[in-house]
Amino acid sequence: MQTVLVVEDDQVVRELIALSLERAGYSAVQAFGFEEAVKLFSENRDEIFAAIIDYVLVGPDGMEVARELLAQNRSLIIVFTSALFPQHVDFGNFSLVDKPLTQQKILDALRKAQAAG
Repeated sequence: MQTVLVVEDDQVVRELIALSLERAGYSAVQAFGFEEAVKLFSENRDEIFAAIIDYVLVGPDGMEVARELLAQNRSLIIVFTSALFPQHVDFGNFSLVDKPLTQQKILDALRKAQAAG
């Protein structure tokens, strides 16, 4: 089973993303923010193939989380979520999903990123 790290500081949203992934056959590991995400990723690096990260987090933002995770695994798939993506940020090849989230939007972004990777 493929595992996705979900990094979201809103517990309800985090659990809904995880539930959506699990219903689609993925396994989900949940983190509140930067420190927990890095710790869980380090512990589960061999199983996690992708991370769904809220861009706006308490503490370091989602881009900082992505940079740290990618430093440990350059092939990790990154999908950012946000209600409003800042125009001045270059998201490069990362997939973006606008909130409010739906299961279909989450899965479409993840599958599109997998196909591109």
